[in-house]
Amino acid sequence: MKLKAAMGTFIKRYFLITGVLGHIALVGLVVLNPQLFFKVTDKLVGKYYASAKQAERETLRAFPTVKEEIDAVFEKWMPLAAYPPSTAHLLNGEPVNSLKDALSRLKPGDILEIAEGVYRSPFEITVDGITLIGRGHVVFEKAAAKGKGYIINKANDVTIKNIECRYISVRDKNGACIRQEGANLTLEHVYFRNSENGILEATTLPSKIYVYDSRFEQLGRAGRAHGIYTNTAQLYIYDSLFIAAKGEGHEIKSRGAVTEIHGSIITSLSSVDSRLIDVPNGGKLVISNSLLHQGGFSANSQAIGYGLEGRKHSSNAIEIKDSLFLFDRIGFDNMLAIDKSDVQQQYSRNLLIGEAQLPEMDTSNIIYDARDEVNFPSYPFLPQQWCRDTAQCVIKSKSE
Repeated sequence: MKLKAAMGTFIKRYFLITGVLGHIALVGLVVLNPQLFFKVTDKLVGKYYASAKQAERETLRAFPTVKEEIDAVFEKWMPLAAYPPSTAHLLNGEPVNSLKDALSRLKPGDILEIAEGVYRSPFEITVDGITLIGRGHVVFEKAAAKGKGYIINKANDVTIKNIECRYISVRDKNGACIRQEGANLTLEHVYFRNSENGILEATTLPSKIYVYDSRFEQLGRAGRAHGIYTNTAQLYIYDSLFIAAKGEGHEIKSRGAVTEIHGSIITSLSSVDSRLIDVPNGGKLVISNSLLHQGGFSANSQAIGYGLEGRKHSSNAIEIKDSLFLFDRIGFDNMLAIDKSDVQQQYSRNLLIGEAQLPEMDTSNIIYDARDEVNFPSYPFLPQQWCRDTAQCVIKSKSE
């Protein structure tokens, strides 16, 4: 018994002495080398939060791959029935021997209808005012002209309809389905996916790009390529989808004086993208009737960036209205990162769900902490309630 009591006394004294000495050493470290102390504690805290984040990510991940997630959340893209399959290329309604032959014979204002099939011969457009239309399911893939893109468009006022483009990559990691070097481009019902850039605009001319009823999916690479990347052109987007940019790319990056997005869905789902929208040089930004979803794995906490690389335009304003924001990113979320507060900003009738830093906005905007408060499906699914016509909705219900 005496030995047991002695051992107990020794153990108590040992922990008392080592505890006191440990605290003395810790205080000494803080006083003598505070940088080392904070470096060690930051590392320990960082490891703890990294471990906690990883655990949260694993519980959030509902599908093994982003591709499976996309297939579960969205309906598949289909070519338009208005342009049924054709076995021949048609130039102004007349058959031609080959696509190469048709391209060589183009004149301003011509309409070239491309026969159904998969194509791996990239090309340049140098004739103004032409229209390219895919008949049936037309696919451009796995090739790039001059190390730039599948289509290098040097012409003005070109329209492209009903075409899929995929698997475009180049050595400098900046390949594109369309490399836009002319002025004014219109896209209707195109599907650009699994490439570096969907559109990369690099013109020196005053220009506008219009995008209608189109889909941009799994685009980006190494933070240098994006779903759409404009350098000078004004950008107008209507009724389109931007899904799961990859490689820390932005779904939309627009340097032009005007960026307008209407009736569209922009979502990262569980892809490692950066911002949903980046307007690095300011200008006029308008978003209406759109759904913006910051997924759980976005590398950037900022859903929208504005003017962060220096403003270059005389008119600068932000208007966001009648839109739905879903913030599901693990960690800190920020709806809008802006260079200065002097920009005119207007936010009206938006629904914002999730925890995020928000700009100042009036009471016409409604804010909820979580999806279940408004009976929205769980992550990563999106609410069909957003669609104006559920019969034509591109968003699947969770039960499908």
